[in-house]
Amino acid sequence: MAKNTDTIHALTVAEINRQVKIHVERSQQIMNERAAMYASALKNGYSGDTPVVDADERAAHEHAKSLLNGSAPDSLSLPPEITRDRMLLREQRGIEIVLKILGDKSLVARATEAVEWAEAHGPQWRALCRDLTLTAIKLDALERATQELIGKCPDIFAVNLPMGNVVGGRAISETPISDLTETALSQGIVTSAEIRKAQTC
Repeated sequence: MAKNTDTIHALTVAEINRQVKIHVERSQQIMNERAAMYASALKNGYSGDTPVVDADERAAHEHAKSLLNGSAPDSLSLPPEITRDRMLLREQRGIEIVLKILGDKSLVARATEAVEWAEAHGPQWRALCRDLTLTAIKLDALERATQELIGKCPDIFAVNLPMGNVVGGRAISETPISDLTETALSQGIVTSAEIRKAQTC
């Protein structure tokens, strides 16, 4: 039985709060690390900026290192493209965006509706997945059976089997349904009524 809306809403809010707590804790860690880096830079008189190296120069250095086959001097080593501080800044900005989204009240409403939908349609979804899986298994078995049967024919080119140019060679999944249907109809393998019945779930 589906959970009532109040219960789902409460569970959704709890999950959002759990995510917010994780992101807030990480944001605080980032701020502490950046503050420590800034204090160290002030103490040592270092700005922390990374020299700008364009893509061509970076590629040239990498190529030179490959030509030297592991014997490259340290002078060929380039600094990382971005500093640790810049990486942390980007991560922190990403967290700020996420926290803003999680703080949107409409998110709770949408999430609640989504959970309600999943609860209501769960059995239908499971049934479709079951049928799809079993159909795929059955299709594989049928294809193997057609290949085994054709393999027993002394000279397949001497006979004209219905749909012989479609079935038994490449995987049936590679043949467009429209082509398969048209061929089966024209050669009397199936009827229009059977096709309409097969098209319904």
